[in-house]
Amino acid sequence: MLKLKHKSAVRSTNSGGASYRETYYGTRSEVETRSAELAIGDRDPSGEYELTAWRTRQIGGPIYEIELVWENLNAGSNLRFLIGRHGPKEHTLDISVVSVPLEDHPDYRTNWNYCLAAKGTEETPAWWESATDAVLNPTQRMNYRWVKTPSGTAALGEGWHLLKMRTMNCESWLLPSYTITEFSRHCGLKDASWAAAARAGKICMPALGDFGTGIDSWLNLGGQIYPDGRRYVAKVVYKASPNPSGWDERLYETAGEDDE
Repeated sequence: MLKLKHKSAVRSTNSGGASYRETYYGTRSEVETRSAELAIGDRDPSGEYELTAWRTRQIGGPIYEIELVWENLNAGSNLRFLIGRHGPKEHTLDISVVSVPLEDHPDYRTNWNYCLAAKGTEETPAWWESATDAVLNPTQRMNYRWVKTPSGTAALGEGWHLLKMRTMNCESWLLPSYTITEFSRHCGLKDASWAAAARAGKICMPALGDFGTGIDSWLNLGGQIYPDGRRYVAKVVYKASPNPSGWDERLYETAGEDDE
């Protein structure tokens, strides 16, 4: 069983954060087993420090040791979130509303925002209830026309009159808009830049999930790279499609495994 040999009593703090070290000793097998269990970004029991490095070495005969370096990368920083070193460990969800044309509603009917004009008849056609666009075939156009407003009837010419008013007095509807922002921390500018740019402009799911929204069509809008102490923060933004049918794959490429 590994035994604690030394734990630094001095915790250094500077503009890049705070840190301490732990050194354990034991047999070669114990040290190798412990090393295999570690991963950069692991948290210590306090949850405030993450593992940034470790090393193993033989110190004499059958005795080996492993030294762990723990850093609190947020100490002395104005960042208000805890984030990992290699991948996103923190994300936020912002919800607002956007105005969407009525025509994009999944249950859209033309009579929502079009009046129906008629000529030579007072009969309301059966298709007035179910029509989903303002295009009429030649037979229908002989007696009916869709117009945006009642005043549009007069522009059709003599004999035309308003038959049915539009059923909604609006041209758009409000749809929830979801934006997810993910944060990751990196040792070098190159890695941070890659994290933010790899899938920019492509359809993909946020790495840390969708906060249970159930939305499966997200567009990576890219993000920002900025320094924080000795590290670089990658901020990546995802936008849910404002269209219930999702982002149009004719316009946006779907990210593949090579973009991870």
